[in-house]
Amino acid sequence: MGDELFADERLYDYLLAIDRELAEQARGAGCPRCEGRLHGASYPRKPRGGPRRLREGEHARRLSLCCACCRKRVTPASVRFLGRRVYYGVVVVLACARALSASRLAELQALLGVDRRTLRRWRRWWRESLVRSPWWHVARARFIPPLEERQLPNALLERFEAAEPLRRMLGVLAFLAPLSVGAEHVR
Repeated sequence: MGDELFADERLYDYLLAIDRELAEQARGAGCPRCEGRLHGASYPRKPRGGPRRLREGEHARRLSLCCACCRKRVTPASVRFLGRRVYYGVVVVLACARALSASRLAELQALLGVDRRTLRRWRRWWRESLVRSPWWHVARARFIPPLEERQLPNALLERFEAAEPLRRMLGVLAFLAPLSVGAEHVR
């Protein structure tokens, strides 16, 4: 997968559509605390790494809900945002899938505005924090033969087969979506 995927606006539109579906599913399920009705309570994000036009409007909002009874927030899973990171999830996956030579680091910094320390932190997350997480210990069972954890996220990208790179990335981000919510929601 090349750098053209970073700028493919279709990908970000698909991701927004999937996030809307996830939000509607959560709304339909009602409040997990009191079973009350859920209303929209999206909040602004300042996403980095995608095309400039996506830094405003609906693409720059995290879809979230609020209970009409207990007023607690319910934030559904997201394929656009990977946890609390300010960069789009696709950026975190693709940037870490590349070998980080000095020239590649400079290219990514110019293309995405990502600091080299941030890229190193993301790579450490893939290879240390993620693989130790309870979610990963359950989720990795989907892959036979097992994924080579030292090769993440490349190993994931290789397992999600699709004719076009955009579809492959959608599969990976859908698999990672449970990581976009708090640990208490991850099963």
